Amino acid sequence: MPDKHALRTGFTTGTAAAAAAKAAVIVLLGGKVESVDVLLPNGERLDIEIEDVSREKEHIRAIVKKDAGDDPDVTHNCRIHALVSFLTDVPSSDVPSADVASGDLASE
Repeated sequence: MPDKHALRTGFTTGTAAAAAAKAAVIVLLGGKVESVDVLLPNGERLDIEIEDVSREKEHIRAIVKKDAGDDPDVTHNCRIHALVSFLTDVPSSDVPSADVASGDLASE
């Protein structure tokens, strides 16, 4: 029998922002998304629904609707936006790069 007192879990604002950013990068690189998985600090993965993705000139905007679960968080149901684009006017030697697949940062 399910525990009637168990709280429904949600995800943090940071996790929502990471999911939105990941979705925007995927679309910027030519992919399509309805949801993305995010690696949590405890090693688990969480699949997060992407509410909307749109192209705005040279930018991609992705939106995640924050779910705080049963936590009385003021950010519950807020829409977290990520706006991404390619850098065009910066010498590549001045721009750090990120491996999106593994999350490891590397300086070029």
